[in-house]
Amino acid sequence: MTLDSWKPSSPLTPLASLAQSIERLCRSLRTTNPLIKAPYETSDKDRRTLMKILAFGASNSKTSINKRLARFTATLVPHAQIEVLDLNDHDLPIFSEDLEKEIGHPQTAKAFFDKIGSADGVIVSFAEHNGSYTAAYKNLFDWASRIDQKVFQGKPTVYLSTSPGPGGAGSVLASAKGSAQFFGADLKATVSVASFYEVFDADSGTITNPVALAELTAAAETLALSEVI
Repeated sequence: MTLDSWKPSSPLTPLASLAQSIERLCRSLRTTNPLIKAPYETSDKDRRTLMKILAFGASNSKTSINKRLARFTATLVPHAQIEVLDLNDHDLPIFSEDLEKEIGHPQTAKAFFDKIGSADGVIVSFAEHNGSYTAAYKNLFDWASRIDQKVFQGKPTVYLSTSPGPGGAGSVLASAKGSAQFFGADLKATVSVASFYEVFDADSGTITNPVALAELTAAAETLALSEVI
C-alpha cells in the first residue's frame, strides 16, 4: 500500500491529511514488524504499577484508633493501592497444638497469610493491652506462624502504635520491633504516636500534629523506595 492510495474520509487541510497518512503508514509498519513501536508505546515491564499496601490495626475493636492510624499512614505512601484489613474478618478459636492437630491450618489463617504475601508493603499499628499485644492479634498471628514462621514473608514493613495516653503504646511497639527479624518483616521504620485524640482530626481522618505527621510521612516514604517498577 502506498501513500497515494490513502484518502481522508472527510475534508482535511493538506497538512492534516499528510499527518493522517503518515500515522496510517506507521500503524501499517508496526502491524507487519513487531519490533517497530510508536514512541508512546511501552511494554508491561516499562509501566509503573501501583504499590499494593496492606494496612491494619492489630486490634479487633470496631472503633480501633490503631486501624485509623494505619489507614491514614497508608495514604501517605506515594503511588499506592491500599487495602485495609479488619481483624474481625479473621476471627479464630484460641490456638493450641491439640486443636491444630484436629483441624489443621484454618482457612482464615491462610487468608491472612496470603494477604500479606500478595502485598508489596505492610503497615501494622499495634494496640497495647497490659503492655503487650491484643489477644485477637496474638491469636491470629500464632495461627499464621504455624503456616510459616516468617509471617511477614520478607515484605517491606512499617510498625506503628498509638494510644489515648502519653505512652503511645510504646511497650508493645518495642516488643514487635525486637522480634520483627524472626518473623520475616523487612522493617523499614517504627513510629509511636502519643495522645491520639489530641493529634487526630476525626472529621478529615488525618493527623494534624506537625511532628507526628512528619514522622509518619517519613515512615511511609520508606515503603515507596520499594515501589514495583
